[in-house]
This record gives sequence, structure tokens and C-alpha cells, in this order.
Amino acid sequence: MTNEQKKYIEQNINLIENNNWKEFLSNSNAPYGIGGVLYEAGINFMEYVDFVPTQAFIRNEQLKSINIPESVKFLGSYCFCNCLNLLHVQIPDTVAFIADGAFGGCSSLQDIVIPDSVTTIGDEVFYNCYNLTSATLGKDIQTLSYGLFWNCSNLINITLPESLIEIEDLAFCACKKLRSIVLPETLTTIGRNAFSRCDSLESIYIPRSITKVGSNAFADLNHLNIEYTGTVSEWRQLKLNSKAFKNTTYTCNCTDGIVKKSR
Repeated sequence: MTNEQKKYIEQNINLIENNNWKEFLSNSNAPYGIGGVLYEAGINFMEYVDFVPTQAFIRNEQLKSINIPESVKFLGSYCFCNCLNLLHVQIPDTVAFIADGAFGGCSSLQDIVIPDSVTTIGDEVFYNCYNLTSATLGKDIQTLSYGLFWNCSNLINITLPESLIEIEDLAFCACKKLRSIVLPETLTTIGRNAFSRCDSLESIYIPRSITKVGSNAFADLNHLNIEYTGTVSEWRQLKLNSKAFKNTTYTCNCTDGIVKKSR
């Protein structure tokens, strides 16, 4: 416990004694990581609040597993960021929003299931989760945010929701073990560097609903086999950034023919 955390607890002991956890945790003067201090002391404040505060457990290396109570509806920014030994997280189907960087840098986390109740996920929520191998996303998520799985270098399995409309910049950048992916029929936009540096990516299913592919979206791959549900003419009319497939060759299998790209 830091001196700042200790002082804050001493100054607000009345709030603790009255179980007024919401005021205690949401106070603008509350020091970062105070939630982890309480948790290590055997106090699970999350049973009494509907949110996990910003940076509540940041850099807490004692935390290995956590079951978030059903009272919680909101996970604050960087709330579990850099919990290096966190192996397991259970997110209940009461949570609707996960803010920026909530699990960023949780390098021991191996799998994650985002329940269907979650409709919005912030930027870089799983950034640098090196050991994450599997992720399942809730069925109503429409946007994969900026850098969502950026540098998840061991990610192999990803289940995308059929409601998905946009994959933002860097969402899967440097997912070096991702071998194949199926994009849903609702998807319209793939952002910049969304799949760049995915060294093992060999095949991708792209629906004809796609209207825009950003710069370097599929840059620096080896050879990519594309299954496209539109025609050759439709593929050539897509709004492809001139660098979308930079340094990447591909074979695109359309409904009426094949389009190939060399370096």
C-alpha cells in the first residue's frame, strides 16, 4: 500500500464504515489502485457497487482470478490494466460497457468470453495480452475498437458477432498466430493496419458487404487466400486503399472468377 492510498483510507474511513463504497471509490481524489488494496484486504467492494472504477486494480500482481459480481454494469478505463498474473476473468451478463484499456497488458490472460450483454468495448481493451489464445465476443457488438487485440501475439481463435459493422484501426495488428478469420456478412469497414503483421494469416472470408478497406489493413503478410462473396467486378470496384495489401500477395476467389495480386 502506498502512502497516498493509506492516507486516503484514513481520511475516508467513515465511508467504509457506512458501506458507502460508491462515494469512496468514485471520489476524484481516490488514488489509482485503491480497489486492489481493498481486495487484498479481503474486501470485495464490487458486491456493493455497479461499476469497477478507473484504474482500480492497475498493476496488481497479486490478482490471479476474478469473478466480477452480477451487480456490476460498467468496467472503468484501465481497471485491471497490467495485472501481470491475472489468468482468469468471469464477466457476468449484467455488464454493458467495457472502457478503454480495461485488461491491457494482462500478459497471463489466456481466454476471454465477452457476454451478449456487452454492446460497447473501448480502445485497446486487450492490448499486449501476449498469452491470450481465444476470444469470444457478444452478439450485439457492432464495432471492434481501435487496437482491441493489438499485439495479442498468441491469439488463435476469435469468434466475431454477426452484428459487426466496423473493424477499427489496429484491431488485430501483430496477432502473429492468427491463421484464418471469417468476417460477418454485416461488416462494411476494415480500418488501417487492422490485420497488418499477422504473420500466420493465410485465409480470410470477406463478404460483399465490405465497402471500405483502409491503408495497410493487410500489410506485410505472406500470401493471403481470400474468399469473397461478390463478383470480380465488385471486388475491383471496392474502395481499397492503394496500400491496403502493401507487401502482401493474394488470390481472391470471387463468385465468377479469380483475382490475383503480386508484390
